[in-house]
Amino acid sequence: MKSNSFSNLSINSLAQSLKQTTNSYKFYWLLSIIEQLNFVDFETKHLSTKDIVARMIAKIWYPINHHNLSFGKQDKLGEIVNFIKMNSEITIKDSEEVIFEFLKEEFQNPKSQFKKLLKDLQRYVPFRFLTPWFKFELQGIEPKEKRIKELSSLHFLDSNFLPLYRFLNTEEQIIEMSPYWIDYLKNNQKILADFCYWNLVNYLQTKNPNTPNIAFKLFMPKERDLRKARYFWSLVLKKDSNIHCIYSGFNLNDNFTIDHFVPWSFVAHDKLWNLIPTSQIVNSQKGNSIPSLESYLTPFIKTQFETLKFFINLDKEKKILEDYAILFDSDFNSMLSMSFSNFKTKLEDTIKPLCQIASNNGFQMNWKFKN
Repeated sequence: MKSNSFSNLSINSLAQSLKQTTNSYKFYWLLSIIEQLNFVDFETKHLSTKDIVARMIAKIWYPINHHNLSFGKQDKLGEIVNFIKMNSEITIKDSEEVIFEFLKEEFQNPKSQFKKLLKDLQRYVPFRFLTPWFKFELQGIEPKEKRIKELSSLHFLDSNFLPLYRFLNTEEQIIEMSPYWIDYLKNNQKILADFCYWNLVNYLQTKNPNTPNIAFKLFMPKERDLRKARYFWSLVLKKDSNIHCIYSGFNLNDNFTIDHFVPWSFVAHDKLWNLIPTSQIVNSQKGNSIPSLESYLTPFIKTQFETLKFFINLDKEKKILEDYAILFDSDFNSMLSMSFSNFKTKLEDTIKPLCQIASNNGFQMNWKFKN
């Protein structure tokens, strides 16, 4: 990450701020600073810590509320998000910008029930992030916040330190970005964000062992693409009118929707072996729940088995079946000759552990359709 034009900067201190973390706040603090630089006053180089904290919460909202990711029992960001979700009208579908604006207003509202939680982040996070720049000067000092504030001002332009920012003596708690660092952050914005997210994914993997596709659960998807699945099932349904919804028994027509047997919010992929056609009313009722394996897993596997063999026999492009070929590690001829028993065993061995891990992550188990 180091550049010759920024040779006086302690890039190592920035990197160390993201190492050996016990909470997620450092990742989201830096990511939020990088994003808020788009709105910084380049004459004063000032950023509001209120805005940065609001951005942090807005960024963590989606992975916690939509994907049920755990950020650790000691993580204050997760606690704040859960408290706001239970005590506000903000929904899990609201965008980052909607949540950001809501939190900015809450900061200004003296009667806000969220204000204390937000101010606690504002009180500690900005100071602790600068610890690597002054690790020797801070040895044996507790609490460190006051001394960090002093050191950041004292060494703001000192080439031996050059901290990322310093604190201004204002009631609003404004930070002034270093003129050297602000250029570095702007010039390396994407690299730094990628580095930060890479460390964040590693951190979250330790808190969510065996949870798949964590990297894809940090952002709200702009658009889901289920065209391949719709094409696949449309062909099958046109040729075979005996396929019914495994949950309701309803006949399926051209208005079918695609359901993820193991919720997409958990698996974060659209592999064909986890998809099944159903009606809109059933799909809406199921939501992000895990269906009753006792009631629906065997019918799901039977439909998958019959549909796969049916499609292989069609005079159609087989590349669409790549998801199955990868899962079963087989070519199409081998899959065509595969017994239902072997097919069922493989799919059960894949789906059952996913359902158990999803349940451990807070997804509702044993959903059944109610007519």
